Amino acid sequence: MKLIAIDYGTKTCGIAIANLAIGAESILPPISTDSLIPHIKNLIQAHNPDILIFGLPLTKAGKEGQRAKKVISLVKYLKTIYTSKPLIETFDERYSTIEAAQMLEELPRKNSEKLKDSVSALIILREYQNSLK
Repeated sequence: MKLIAIDYGTKTCGIAIANLAIGAESILPPISTDSLIPHIKNLIQAHNPDILIFGLPLTKAGKEGQRAKKVISLVKYLKTIYTSKPLIETFDERYSTIEAAQMLEELPRKNSEKLKDSVSALIILREYQNSLK
């Protein structure tokens, strides 16, 4: 099974990919949120994922805030385009950015800032995989 996870941000989106059949994971460079939709088309063509997972940025109380509503709206739109494959889902991403920052604190700030969104996507991907077990 192939998975792509996206950490949707106001300026940039992080992307992580996994192929569960061979146990491989990787992160891709973050992309501009403005170019996300055409980039998703390219990702789907290049990687043929079974599932596309969007991190859902719920509030600490587990409620949908403005960012979560944007993600839900985007997911609804994408589901009208991709009706069979890939399956498009959301997954609670609370604290993924904090966890990513902790993972990257050993790196120089300049490098860690560039990787933070994609590492957040990787955390979403891993947590989604764990939820399948």
